[in-house]
Amino acid sequence: MEQKKKLRSYILKDKRIKGLALGALFIFLLWAFPFFVPLDMKAIRQWPISRVALDRYHQPFFVELSSNSEWCIPVSLQEMGPWVPKIAVAIEDRKFWSHHGVNLFAIGRAAIQNMRTGKIVSGASTISSQVIRLTYPRPRKVSVKIAEFLQAMKLERLTSKENILEIYLNKAPFGSNIRGIEAASRIWYGKPASTLSSGEAALLIGMLRGPSLYRPDRNPEKARGLRNHILSSLRDQGILSPEEAKIAMEAPVPSLTKEMPTMAFHFANQALNLSEKPVVSTTLDRAFQYRVEQILHRTLNGQPSSITGSALVIHNSTGEIRAYV
Repeated sequence: MEQKKKLRSYILKDKRIKGLALGALFIFLLWAFPFFVPLDMKAIRQWPISRVALDRYHQPFFVELSSNSEWCIPVSLQEMGPWVPKIAVAIEDRKFWSHHGVNLFAIGRAAIQNMRTGKIVSGASTISSQVIRLTYPRPRKVSVKIAEFLQAMKLERLTSKENILEIYLNKAPFGSNIRGIEAASRIWYGKPASTLSSGEAALLIGMLRGPSLYRPDRNPEKARGLRNHILSSLRDQGILSPEEAKIAMEAPVPSLTKEMPTMAFHFANQALNLSEKPVVSTTLDRAFQYRVEQILHRTLNGQPSSITGSALVIHNSTGEIRAYV
């Protein structure tokens, strides 16, 4: 009897050792395998963007469509303001700051949901894996998901969390020909992302779930409903106070898009062509430019079409160009 107990104890101990060894091997393979997955960081960091000309006060007066015919104005994470990054993580990937490219709990939950329905209804995507998907568009199937997760794990080892979040928010599509949070903010709210309120940021982040479905000008009720659902979630997470959430929920959603600035085309074109940088600072003064354009328009109004006009305003002491028409 005593020998049987010792034998059973030995077997159980042996199984535990084997189990621990297999577990350690699995963890090692999970850690090591992403190193062998190909990932082009140049493709991750580069995509077609708009060229932008800034005036002397660092405000854009001319924005050009990208080579993909999209509005896309990349900005740093700091230039996105306090709300956009915070809301993106809270809604898109709550465990973003703690996982390593994949959220194992979310994968398990998604697997159960998909098995119950017999189709893919949840993909357990992280912000890191969405950066991979934006860079390498592929069919939505299990093998592709596995590749995305492995590449996301490698991405997390090659760059910082802040950089991944910045790339995602600059690269994400917001419907039509709008790419990135800065272009979306300027087209829907007519201002930079850094000045968005919590409600405005919530609406734009919500649009990532379906840019066409939640367009506020075409589907205002759906857009408002999703925004308010996000604001409720932010309130429940303690990111917004009940009063802040209530005020944000009462704000209207935009009903019209705004135009991108396209002033001083000839001047901007010359300035951009003289530089290899996508964003060029100039000495132009937008207020002067607008006034000079209006004066010329009024002067030429009613004149024969053969009559043309031009103007150049220069700051005498510096020689800087303030207006160019």
